[in-house]
Formats: sequence, C-alpha cells, structure tokens
Amino acid sequence: MSDNINEFASTLSASLPGSTYELLQAAARRSGDAPALTFIPDATDIRNTESWSFRQLLAKVTQAANLLSAVGIRPNDVVAYALPNLPETHFALWGAEAAGIAMAINPARSAEQVSELLCSANARVLVTMAPSDASDFLSTLAPHLDRCPSLTHVFVVGDGRVPALGVRTVMDFRRALDSQRGDALANGRQIGSVLVVLHRRHDRRTENRDAHARERGKRRGDDRARFGRPRGP
Repeated sequence: MSDNINEFASTLSASLPGSTYELLQAAARRSGDAPALTFIPDATDIRNTESWSFRQLLAKVTQAANLLSAVGIRPNDVVAYALPNLPETHFALWGAEAAGIAMAINPARSAEQVSELLCSANARVLVTMAPSDASDFLSTLAPHLDRCPSLTHVFVVGDGRVPALGVRTVMDFRRALDSQRGDALANGRQIGSVLVVLHRRHDRRTENRDAHARERGKRRGDDRARFGRPRGP
C-alpha cells in the first residue's frame, strides 16, 4: 500500500511545475488573456472592477520579484507582507516566493507580536498598507521596529502619511513595481519558499493546488481552480 502511495506521489510531483512561478507561467501560456484576478474596490458598486489577465498577473508577479531582487533579496532572505486581500497582496506573495522566502503576517496582531515575528524570521522587507491614522498597523508598529535590525526596506500600498521608520528605505509599492521589467526574472530565479510558521516548499504548494483543482474540476466539470493566500501567524 505504501509503495503504491509513494509511486503515485512521485508521478504527481514529476508532472507538476517546480514552483508557483512556473505554475503562473503555465497558466499564462494556457489561458493568456482570460481573466485571472478581479478586484471590486467598492462593494456597493460591483460593476466597477479591476481585472488582470493571466499574462498581466504573471507580469505583475515578475515585476514584484525583480523589485525585491533589486533591493537585495536573495534566495534565503525573508520578505514579510501584512496586507488585506488586495491585488497587491497577490503580487507581493508570489513575487516574494520567486525571489526569496515569503512570510505572511496577520495585521490584526499586536505591534509587539509582529515585531517579534519579523525579528525571529530576520525579515529584510515588509510590504504593508500606508497608514491613514495613528492607530493603523504601520503607525503602531513603527516604534517597535528598532528591534528588527534586519529590516531594511518597507513598501507601502495606498495613500497615507508614513511614520518615521529610522534608517529604513520606504517606497510606494505600486510605483516601485512599475519601474521594473515584467517580461522575465532579472536573476533567473524561479523557486523560493513561503514562511508562515514553518517553511513550505513550492513543490508541496503546487501539489496541494493541483489536488484542489482536480477535485473542484470534477464537481464543476471544468479545470479551473480558485485559491487565496496563506493566512499569517
């Protein structure tokens, strides 16, 4: 029995993309201009949407990976993100996995807890929302960031007054993305990791998604898969 399971697992792994980035590449080749990601900015106006095709999503993820590489992220470096479910969350997550190690942070946690997580992981980069007032995530986190000497860059999404963050470089995530090429990875890297509480390799993530897609496809009679992002610790 165990031999059969191991043989099935080996066959499945051999047929899957080697990384989430390769998975996105395969989706772009197969589905091209079909919508991959749709965002509704205002729930009271559901006809007003922003959409990205599979090709456009891959390009945005590529830009994110190249941006992170440009600020010094290497395969074993941790990129943390603390964001609500926005398009930029997907760009940051998949781009971080392509460049290094992605770490999901729950922005509902206390500033003390988040600073401990960032410090323990030796996070180099944080992607989060620009604060709108003093009670927002980045505003409350700022006084605790001196405990995280590894953190060198903070990228913010949206408009807002960013508090003083010491010697750290602060950049607008959307504008910084637009400065990067989206047609290829600058460093050629395609395989990274995701860190939530423990490291998870890309091959396991693609196996999980493939199994999910197969099951959902059986129920709906198609091969589409819908999935979200990992929740932070």
